This record gives sequence, structure tokens and C-alpha cells, in this order.
Amino acid sequence: MIFMKMKKTLNVIFTSLMAIYPTFVFFALSFTNISLEFIAVGMLAVCGIAFLLNIKTSNRYTPLFACIIAILMLFTDAEKVLKFYPIGIVFLVLWAFGITLFQKNTIVYGFATLTDKTIPDHPGLADIKLYCRRVTKVWCLWFIVNILIDFYFVFFGNFEDWTFFNGPICWAVQIVLFTGEFIIRYFVMCKINRKYGLPKPGFFDMFKNMFKKRKKEENTEAAE
Repeated sequence: MIFMKMKKTLNVIFTSLMAIYPTFVFFALSFTNISLEFIAVGMLAVCGIAFLLNIKTSNRYTPLFACIIAILMLFTDAEKVLKFYPIGIVFLVLWAFGITLFQKNTIVYGFATLTDKTIPDHPGLADIKLYCRRVTKVWCLWFIVNILIDFYFVFFGNFEDWTFFNGPICWAVQIVLFTGEFIIRYFVMCKINRKYGLPKPGFFDMFKNMFKKRKKEENTEAAE
């Protein structure tokens, strides 16, 4: 049990490091004289550990791709190869989001039920699922735009603009999307609750509901 928790924690840490690596590259190249070869070695180490932690899961492909990029950086044109790193990562994320649009429940709905355990028992579940599907489409649109801009930088842009876009710009856009969606979600839930005669939710109820149990779970525990 302790090993599994430790593995899960390490997985979150190294997956997060993979996600912020372009930002690290931006600051490293902007304020230090670090070489791209050193960046490739660090990238290989981080992504290699992430791959080993996910080797038996479907999440292994993203760190595997990153490892291949890092190895190619060591033996070819490091600058041009590195530019393909965010394209591959974002494409895999786009695939993970996009494929769920053809399934019963979208990935955003899955995230929503993780943060709010009361959603599956909500009388407006169909409306919530529809909203989550729309949010998934918005994220897919952003990922597509991200990929197209990165392709432009690979063939036409300079390396400094590439690092700036994949560092501060991308994170700023994603923070705006996260924050904006959180605010919009509140008003959507107010509208859905009003439709089904439920009280207006509190602005931070989502966080409180993370620790609530579903009715089925409560009934199971009562039966036991």
C-alpha cells in the first residue's frame, strides 16, 4: 500500500515535470548558458523515470515519445528536434480528450466527477454531461491551435519565439481557460439547479463536494 502511494506520488511529480519542461527550457536558455545537450540529458532522465512508472499502463506512450525526442536531440539537430516535443505531447493530450467525444462520457466529465462526488446523483446529470462535452470541445480547439502554432515555429519561427510561446504564453492561456471555465461552471450549475428546483450552489461547493461520498457508497457502508 505504501509502495503504491509512493509510486502514484512520483508519477504525478514526473508527469508534471514533463508538462512544464518547455517552460524550464525557456527560463534556462533565457537566463543561463546551459546547452541543449544538457537539456536533452535532463529530459531523458525525467521522461525515462515517468516511462518506467507507467510501463504497464496506457500512459506510457507520452513519456516514451519524450524519451525518443531526447535521444534524437543528443545525436541530431537538437534545436529542431526539441521543437517537436510539445507537438507530440499536445497531440497525445488532444487524442485523449478528442476520443472521449465519441464515447458516452467525456474526459472533462471524468475530471468533474473526481472533484465533485455528488454529480452522478444530480437530477440534472444529462445537462452536466452536455456542458462537460462542450468544455471538452473547447480544450480540443485550444490543443489544435497550439499544435498549428508549434508547427509554424518548427519550420518558420526562431527558437526564442518558440520557447516564449511554449513557456509563458501557453501556461497563461491554460490558466485563463481553467479560471474562466471554473467561473462559467458556477453559473451553469446555478442554471441547472434552478431548472430542477434545487438551491443555488455555493461558489466553492465543488471543493467541498470532493470529500463527499455518493449515495450508493453511503448505502453500501450502511448495509455493512
